[in-house]
Amino acid sequence: MKSRIDELARLKGLRMDELAEASGLSVVTVRKARRDGETGIDTLTLKNLQKIARALGLRPKDLFDDAD
Repeated sequence: MKSRIDELARLKGLRMDELAEASGLSVVTVRKARRDGETGIDTLTLKNLQKIARALGLRPKDLFDDAD
C-alpha cells in the first residue's frame, strides 16, 4: 500500500531523498513513513509530520486520507 506521503511527494515531483532533505529529516525516517503506509504516518511524531507537511507545502492534516 502506497502512503499518502508518497502520493503527495510524487504530485510535487519530489523523490523521497529530496523530501527528506527539504524536511530536514533522515531518508530512513521518510522512507519508513512511505513504506508503512498509514501505519508509518501514525508512528511519526507530530514534529516530524509538521516538517514533512511544510516541505510539501501542506498542512499536517493533509497527509491523512479523508476517507477514514
